[in-house]
Amino acid sequence: MELIRSKTCDHDEVVVINFPLIYSETFPIGVYNSISDIAKNNHYVPTQKLSRNSLETIQGVFTNCTYDAYEEEANYDEICMQNYVKLNQDNEPDICSVKLLGYTYCTVEDGDNPDKCQPSSAFSLHAYLSIWRILQFVLPAFFFFVFVF
Repeated sequence: MELIRSKTCDHDEVVVINFPLIYSETFPIGVYNSISDIAKNNHYVPTQKLSRNSLETIQGVFTNCTYDAYEEEANYDEICMQNYVKLNQDNEPDICSVKLLGYTYCTVEDGDNPDKCQPSSAFSLHAYLSIWRILQFVLPAFFFFVFVF
């Protein structure tokens, strides 16, 4: 692991960044939300520990590094967090692959978590759609009864 400095910050490069779990309170909000969605909807947190003496980390794929020399801080655009699942334009699940530096088609194999390929943000999406569908039904019915009776 290496700290990000101005000389290692390349705007066009796609990189893997490791976030040590011991610093989870200081994760960027986008990273924290992605990890929370994975844990809640896919029932696990994708961590890496290379050896007994290494830190447990969560990996993500990022690009478009910008370095603020005054704050001595690097900012990246998140491509995806390891094992985050989203639906592609064909409504099929794509999973974030750190090895491939982006999304790839998600498949569940023997021994895998059976919830592995469920969209990581599915529950909030279903709740929003359910509320919308309920409003589509209730509001016209309400106006019908108000104006007819």
